Amino acid sequence: EWYIIDFNISSMENTHSLISLQNNCGISEYTDPRIYLNGLSKANKQTDIYSIGRVINYALTKDPNNYKHKYGRITNKCTCDDLDDRYKKWLKAVEATRVFK
Repeated sequence: EWYIIDFNISSMENTHSLISLQNNCGISEYTDPRIYLNGLSKANKQTDIYSIGRVINYALTKDPNNYKHKYGRITNKCTCDDLDDRYKKWLKAVEATRVFK
């Protein structure tokens, strides 16, 4: 079973807060690059899905950039640069994991 913990970081009101948090916590590897380009006002479900993909990579390999694991195909789609290719809903990614059961 998958459990998602949301620390509500995406609700931070300005980019300065996000950059400050990044410098203190090192979250840049988990943050959709679009946030740095367009600001938090452009955050949406797909930016959260990007972060989830990176967290899963880390949980399975100790490296958020490593897709060489059982769910690599799914986490790659979670973090795809092209939003048209990225999962639009987390439920679709969860459904894709059922192939491995």
